[in-house]
Amino acid sequence: MTMSEIASRENISLNQLGNWKSEFVENSARAFSRSRDERAAARRISEMEELEKAYQAKAGQLALENDFLKSVHKKLSGHEREARTSGKT
Repeated sequence: MTMSEIASRENISLNQLGNWKSEFVENSARAFSRSRDERAAARRISEMEELEKAYQAKAGQLALENDFLKSVHKKLSGHEREARTSGKT
């Protein structure tokens, strides 16, 4: 399909279509590649996701340790109460 046919079909000026085509040809690399800022932002997002995974793992570890310590404390508190009620200290 020629540019004249496209312009006619889309009801736009052939000159306008030519201007758009020239603009696109000049800037096509930018249209299909990521800018340095976009790459930096993507890299930063990836780093933040890795940090989030590490923090979630640490939170899970701490939760397990906390649960363990609570159970130990409960057992020791129970033994202490038993010793007091039976007269042993």
